Amino acid sequence: VKGNLLGDKKEYINSIKQFDNAIKIDSSFVLAYEHRGLAYERLGNYLTAIESYDKAIRLDSTIASIYFNRGVSKYYLEKDDDAINNFNKCIELQKNYTDAYINRGLTKLNLADKDGACADWRIVKELGSKNANFYLRKYCK
Repeated sequence: VKGNLLGDKKEYINSIKQFDNAIKIDSSFVLAYEHRGLAYERLGNYLTAIESYDKAIRLDSTIASIYFNRGVSKYYLEKDDDAINNFNKCIELQKNYTDAYINRGLTKLNLADKDGACADWRIVKELGSKNANFYLRKYCK
């Protein structure tokens, strides 16, 4: 928890230290790996973030948010196919994970799959979220 609070204050380096300490105490603490990955991601250290997400997934492969976060890091590294695979797994685990659809749509747009992107954003709208309206108006006329 302390690591989370530090991350909210954008003290990501201190958060990483806190998560490292938690992992030393309990190396099976899945969320410590995930949240450490988020801190690395916010520092722009995407490869190290992915390493933390990979460790979390090895411990528990059923948590949708870990795949989502790994997909975001892959997106920032311009590994679009890997990003889509992670967003797909996230959605497989949690069908109403609207941010995964939004980000998968953005990734599809990078791959010149405008129709696929628009389809993802329409799903977000069907799920009752307004978060994709901007993208629908901008790209899906």
